[in-house]
Amino acid sequence: VVSPYLARLTRTVPDRDDPTWWRGAPPTRRRPALTVVVAAILGGCAGYAVGWSAALPAFAVFAVLATPLLLIDAELRRLPDRLVLPAAGCGLVLLAVAAAIHGDWAALARAGAAGGIVFAVFCSVALASPRSMGFGDVKLAAVLAVYLGWLGWGHVLYGIFAGFVLGAVVAMG
Repeated sequence: VVSPYLARLTRTVPDRDDPTWWRGAPPTRRRPALTVVVAAILGGCAGYAVGWSAALPAFAVFAVLATPLLLIDAELRRLPDRLVLPAAGCGLVLLAVAAAIHGDWAALARAGAAGGIVFAVFCSVALASPRSMGFGDVKLAAVLAVYLGWLGWGHVLYGIFAGFVLGAVVAMG
């Protein structure tokens, strides 16, 4: 439903000087269809991960915000804070609501710990080898770790490992 707007955002969010970036701009011809496909895949994965639970709104919001992030990163190799930081904030708030509804404070604590640990590790990697990883990647990895941490430590480990493997495959290509 929001894919046409997300396609417009992919044109303006990366422009740091655009004060009206949230309005978007007319997308290229193929961008709306690509955005629909990416949003459907990410939304489906979000629904599959948590099912009909109180955490579904948090994962759905992340899928919506991750859609333009994925397209912008693939095209420009940038992960704008305009989308990464709201994904973090919305995730923490909505997962806290889910924890309150389910009484599962351990999952929220695990999510926060996972985000902090992954941020520290990725920040160390980015500082040690700045050409291999930017701070947009560091922030997004921490956000992803929060969501994966909600699901369990195994998801964090396999998710981060899968990200490195996928990154290596793309780099080789």
